Amino acid sequence: MSINLETLTKELLRLVNIHSYTLNSTEVNAVGEAYQALLTVANLNWEQHIPKDKGFGNLLVARSQLQDTKLPQIVLTGHLDTVYPEHHQQNIRIEDRKLYGPGTIDMKAGLIVMMAVVKELAASNNLKNLTLILTPDEEQMQVERFPVMTELLRNSTHLMVYEGGPPYENFSTKKLVVQRKGYLAYQLKAKASGGHSGMLTSPHERHSAIHELIQQSTKIMNAANYELGTSSNIGTISGGTATNALAQSANIHFDARVVNQTEFMRMQNLYESLAGSPFDSEVSLEAQCESAVFPLAHSSANQAFFELAQASGHKLGFTISPEFRGGGSDANRFIYHNPQLAVLDNLGPTGEGDHTEEEFVYLDSLLPSIRLSIGIIKSLLLVS
Repeated sequence: MSINLETLTKELLRLVNIHSYTLNSTEVNAVGEAYQALLTVANLNWEQHIPKDKGFGNLLVARSQLQDTKLPQIVLTGHLDTVYPEHHQQNIRIEDRKLYGPGTIDMKAGLIVMMAVVKELAASNNLKNLTLILTPDEEQMQVERFPVMTELLRNSTHLMVYEGGPPYENFSTKKLVVQRKGYLAYQLKAKASGGHSGMLTSPHERHSAIHELIQQSTKIMNAANYELGTSSNIGTISGGTATNALAQSANIHFDARVVNQTEFMRMQNLYESLAGSPFDSEVSLEAQCESAVFPLAHSSANQAFFELAQASGHKLGFTISPEFRGGGSDANRFIYHNPQLAVLDNLGPTGEGDHTEEEFVYLDSLLPSIRLSIGIIKSLLLVS
């Protein structure tokens, strides 16, 4: 490869030093602009799309100019945002061949791998049938925030997601994700007349936001079906003012994790119905969806893609195995817009500490990740 690790590290540091917390749309867009500048040497047609929800950054799309309709249409994707409201620049450092900093492994190092793959394909005149989609909101994802996704993915056949993963035996050992759980995160707010617990002695006088949410919480928890892989959790509950007062307001945050689309729809319908079915008719409820991530089910298309990647990797000296992850990624969102996609995730480099102040990427895992992706894409496009 013509790209060297020193250059990649400098380019990665440039991205990591931009504070791209999901709700910091200006800086998320700045990462997109910096990334676009890194790819000026490639023949790509760029476009951007504004989200439905204010406060989020723009969706960036780049397409290769060369197209062959007889060959697969491949999408590479990564996200521009990070999970950190605060940007700990003092923690950005290189130690023991590791680059520490917010968003290093999740997932600015994956963006750098994508960039290098595109550059290498362009340099060898093999950049064709490729689309890059850079999302600004993966850490607070809504599947329908960008309705244009359906049109963007309509003719796509293969999706390569550049999330990173934990260390394995060595950098030539790789697990590719072929299945991910979906999840739903909601907040339920309750408002009631409340009052003095000692003064209100009749049941019809006692209206408490907390009492209502306790009953709603039981309903939420009972909706879990562990045999089908559906779990439910009440994450936080807050409200009330005193022990002897009926609460006038309270709220809970809760989520569900699901394996298949049927369970996703069942839990979503249940959560959406909560506001319209209070146990106490004098209590008002408001349900708010905070995140909705479609499940990525294992499919025959995913299996065939995995087997191609495994064979391609074997030729390059990689040992590759499949993985099922509980957490979501952009793979979940993309499959919602095109259920026929063949998907592989975890094509990014290796690192640890996601969502912590000690997040890092192993710098020596960048070049192997690039080599593997190029091998997979060339196999898809029948390039020798």
